[in-house]
Amino acid sequence: MTGDARQADTDAARALLDQATALSPGAVRLPAMTAAELCVLGAMTTSLIDARAWSWWTSAPPGRRPALREMAWQFLAHRQLVTPGRAAGAAAEPGQVRVAPPVALIVAGRTSPAFTVLCRPAATAEPEQTRMYGIGDLESGIRAVLIEKAKTEPLCWAGSAYEFGLASLTAAGRALARWAAFPDAAGQDRSRVIDIHRPGTRDIRPAARISVAASGGCLHLVCEPSRLTVTKPLPCDEDVLTRLLTHTLTGVCS
Repeated sequence: MTGDARQADTDAARALLDQATALSPGAVRLPAMTAAELCVLGAMTTSLIDARAWSWWTSAPPGRRPALREMAWQFLAHRQLVTPGRAAGAAAEPGQVRVAPPVALIVAGRTSPAFTVLCRPAATAEPEQTRMYGIGDLESGIRAVLIEKAKTEPLCWAGSAYEFGLASLTAAGRALARWAAFPDAAGQDRSRVIDIHRPGTRDIRPAARISVAASGGCLHLVCEPSRLTVTKPLPCDEDVLTRLLTHTLTGVCS
């Protein structure tokens, strides 16, 4: 029955969120996805648009687009990530599908995130291929963080691939701190930038920007809330940076 299936899917999604929340390090592995799959699921046109993947998808010749969409749906069905939707006591309606709970979390994180995190190796550099999206609700707040890692190599007909994981706020903060604190390959001084955006606002500036500079083996951070400029760097270590990032992720949408 429809009600039973929806409740089962809801329970499965909650179980994944609970599992991620219980993890201090690491993340719960979610299915890898292709650009074609994300596009047909509507996960590429809201919040953060991957310009490279979206350009690839929209540049397909008009005569090939229906076949490409059909191949994407068939691939999702073959992987049992979608199944035909069912109404109680009736056959599936055309175009109606039921999305597996792990994929539903990916789509929800990408289309309706509580926050989006972009990491840059420098203030004016292009964002890294790893992005983060907050998953939460009004009752429980931020439940978990969806971590996305985009691959640059195209995967045959389906476009580039994306790896996904579901992490706790603490684990996400720790991962960001490790990235920011990781030494430069050449051992040179450098500065890395973490931008936390709040979707749904007209202000394209980040709600918070955390710049982490490494100099002489020490870390110095500058935390800039939206519309404020802070110029005095504070010394810190990876643990302090983790706590600051976790606190910022927790409070950025409050």
